Amino acid sequence: VCKQLWAYIKKNNLQDPGNKRKIICDEALRVVFETDSTDMFKMNKLLAKHIIPLEPTKESSRKKSKVDVEPKAETNEFVPCQVIISEALANCLDVQEREMSESEALRLVWEYIKVNNLEDTP
Repeated sequence: VCKQLWAYIKKNNLQDPGNKRKIICDEALRVVFETDSTDMFKMNKLLAKHIIPLEPTKESSRKKSKVDVEPKAETNEFVPCQVIISEALANCLDVQEREMSESEALRLVWEYIKVNNLEDTP
């Protein structure tokens, strides 16, 4: 998301010429960031409220149970986090389905790295 956002910022010349760390928001970015300008360090924090996992992870489920009035018995079941990979990554990995578990996405990336001898070896 950040990479695509930076591409948008650069394409639309939204960096302050005097301070490249400062982002001058156009109409579309004002809606997302709710401000006229921000800097690259605050950008991720402002984006975070717009990015929501598809399924809760075990850790986030645990945090919710702490605020419940009656705590639920904790299970050792692992709830995989679902992700959607970009179209570019799906094409690179030669997969049709873009929604998958995070572990499956990582497995596919590592498989691609190994098959194509892309590991950095000492």
